[in-house]
Amino acid sequence: MKVDQSKKLLGLVGLVALLTIGAVLPVFWTDGCQLGAGLGEYGELAEESRSGARRSTTPLSITTAIASANFRQEPRTNSAGGRSMVTSSGSDSMYTASRSELRSDTDAVEPKPGTSQPKQLSEEERARKAIRCKVLGRITRRDKPVSGATILLHDRYEPGAFKSIKSDAQGRFQFDDLRYGVWAVSAQMYEAYSKGAAIYCDAQDKEVEVDIKIQRARVHVTGLVSDRDGNQLDGAILDVGLQNKPTDKAEHSILPVPPDGHYDIWVSDDEPDLCITARAPGHQSRLKTVPANKSEVVLNFRLTRESIIRGEVLGSTGLAAGVKVAVSFERPDGSGFIQSQKTDARGRFSIETRDAKVTLSAWSPEEGWANMTLPPRSEGKDVSGIILELQPGRNVTGTVRLQNGKRVPLAEIIFYCKKTSISSKWQASSQGDFVIPNLPPDLPVMVSPWNDKRPFNERYIEVPPNRSTVELVLHPQEE
Repeated sequence: MKVDQSKKLLGLVGLVALLTIGAVLPVFWTDGCQLGAGLGEYGELAEESRSGARRSTTPLSITTAIASANFRQEPRTNSAGGRSMVTSSGSDSMYTASRSELRSDTDAVEPKPGTSQPKQLSEEERARKAIRCKVLGRITRRDKPVSGATILLHDRYEPGAFKSIKSDAQGRFQFDDLRYGVWAVSAQMYEAYSKGAAIYCDAQDKEVEVDIKIQRARVHVTGLVSDRDGNQLDGAILDVGLQNKPTDKAEHSILPVPPDGHYDIWVSDDEPDLCITARAPGHQSRLKTVPANKSEVVLNFRLTRESIIRGEVLGSTGLAAGVKVAVSFERPDGSGFIQSQKTDARGRFSIETRDAKVTLSAWSPEEGWANMTLPPRSEGKDVSGIILELQPGRNVTGTVRLQNGKRVPLAEIIFYCKKTSISSKWQASSQGDFVIPNLPPDLPVMVSPWNDKRPFNERYIEVPPNRSTVELVLHPQEE
């Protein structure tokens, strides 16, 4: 009898073990989470989880794109909370978007039995996820409040749902509990047009005041946004603004495309070179210019699917997790696109890109760097099995000083290698010294103090291949 009971007990233990293994194994066979999404057309460079940009491939324009997009990854040094004002040129009760309407990343979720544990966040990542901001706005026409206007809120760099509210009798509106990042606030009314406003949520309890001015719009723009076969696209948006003026990027209006793909908007005839860009997740964006001297305009957009490049990064001891992988492509007209992400726990990456000559790069300060060029592919054709093998590079050392020679403690440095699309930020020591490890030994690297407020073409220093030292000087901001 005791033997039979022991056999039953062993059988029960074995069954439980088999069930546990069966529940856990599928977790390790799922694809890694893709962090990048190609959405940008105006110089927004993706940094890990952000979108890339359509941009000239000259060193100045690409480094400008780097500097303009890092709001996502690093809060500005002068952001200490409080209230700031954003104006869009174009104790009253308010309509408020509640916390439940806005996405929250901080709610803890207990893992289900048999699933993998949630990713362990760094202290900095936890601090960012805890940040919440508020938007206090007012919409006017000729300095008079506008009631009943539809106010739209959307993540500036990521696909996602729109949040909308109506302005009250005093033209006021409010959004609460914005998470860390860059947001776009836009307005939409019949026969009316306004520039949008960019909201930077980078400090806890920060309040941003938004002043939206609308004007009469006489140009009626309609059209269809679809895939190449004419099918509707989920999550499609329109980005309305001046394409050739990157400084006006923050004033673009982000508008939703209805589920059937047919849109109907109004724009001003006073804005020359006004462009509309249609975007949808997983598809290549398309830009068209609103023709002048027309009151009725039809602009149809057929978006083609982006290609997916899948591969692995190999380090000295095997597949390397958490390594930054950048992808850039170059079109025949010289325009380009840069996007990056980090490899998952198994050293894998999966990046969406476009149909053109593609350069893949990887960089790890501990392991080294890698670079590979892929030929142009046919529309929407995926590529798999890419292996980027890291190799040791050169160390670039330097010091950050003020004009008077005084060292700058804990200064931030940004570096960029055009040939490989490798870029990142680095921090100097308490004495202002820095060592950037494992940079490509045979390629020039652009280095700059991130704190410098001067124009970009005056502040970047090129470190040629035969050199490994550089001194960076911070100058006072020019008025």
